[in-house]
Amino acid sequence: MPTGRVFEFLPKDGKYPETTIKNYPVQGTGADIMSIIRVIFTKLFRQANIKGVIISTVHDSIVVDVVSGEEGKVVKLFEKAFELMPKNFEIIFGEEYNLPIFCEVSVGPNLKDLIEYVEF
Repeated sequence: MPTGRVFEFLPKDGKYPETTIKNYPVQGTGADIMSIIRVIFTKLFRQANIKGVIISTVHDSIVVDVVSGEEGKVVKLFEKAFELMPKNFEIIFGEEYNLPIFCEVSVGPNLKDLIEYVEF
């Protein structure tokens, strides 16, 4: 992979695991991309002095707890992190990132009651 990940697939009962062969590179590259975005976002979040805290990351999600009224600022930081990712990908891995990448943000009082963010 351009990120340096190497996958070795061995046959089982004479057959190669086709689904695994297709899935691992996609999931692995996605994890590498999200790692870059997490670092960029964390730096932007700290510089912005947002009243809140980064709680966790789960697969392709970054969970942030902020005080009411700070949501719009955080959305802008996520958008900026995604915008900066391709340049950072190239710096880190020496390969051009040439695929579209999108950011979706949901907000709510807890993880169960999230709704897609629409500017207030």
